[in-house]
Amino acid sequence: MAKNIVAAQFADKCEVQLAYAIGVAQPVSIAIDTFGTGNVSENILIEAVR
Repeated sequence: MAKNIVAAQFADKCEVQLAYAIGVAQPVSIAIDTFGTGNVSENILIEAVR
């Protein structure tokens, strides 16, 4: 996912963290860090990943 965010030029650097729980289909936690290089808000990127 992080490489796609960088390839789409939403950020120059990106780290994506996903946390899953057994028996839950969706991730229980999504965190995105663009290290200050983002061209769009990290909240917008999180909603796009969801």
